[in-house]
Amino acid sequence: SNGFNVIRYDNTCHLGESDGDMVESDPLKMEEDLVAALDFMGRIFNCEHCGVIASSVLGRIAIRLATKDSRIAFLVNLVGVVDFQKSLKSIYQEDIVEEYRRGKRWKTLDILGYEVKDSFLHGIIKNGLTTLNGTLEDIQKLSIPIVFIAAEKDVWVSLEDIKKIQRSSLNCLTELYVVPGALHQIRENPRRAKHV
Repeated sequence: SNGFNVIRYDNTCHLGESDGDMVESDPLKMEEDLVAALDFMGRIFNCEHCGVIASSVLGRIAIRLATKDSRIAFLVNLVGVVDFQKSLKSIYQEDIVEEYRRGKRWKTLDILGYEVKDSFLHGIIKNGLTTLNGTLEDIQKLSIPIVFIAAEKDVWVSLEDIKKIQRSSLNCLTELYVVPGALHQIRENPRRAKHV
């Protein structure tokens, strides 16, 4: 009704209607799924450019993909992770990324509320998605409009980190909106979700 073609998709190996078990989730599969969604939009709607709205873990992956895929015309990062290492440290109260680098292995881990194989950590390390510095480097490569929607009381994603990204962006089209009083799981509070 507003002149936009919109699709919502579920990542494979994630929650929702797509195939695959959540425990098999990893960053590369998530990026491949986003590329497949862009391919689908091009085939079905014949569009050369799309906007991407990505939340939580996919937020960081979408930032990286936007540096490589010119079909992404704008990006909305909804409570997106920008520093995996810090986010996981805030959950575990220990630096599991560094422990993984030093050789410690777990069969599975709870990553932001979901049980996945510890190879997920290998994926974020191998692809340079672990720290805020990597996110800052990627953001500085982008000239597309970027909107960060951050939760004021998010303990998994630092509002100060999001503000730092906005300040250091070379892109005057980078905006930040803060949802007052909200936690990372915005949808769990219907009033906050409606605000978003």
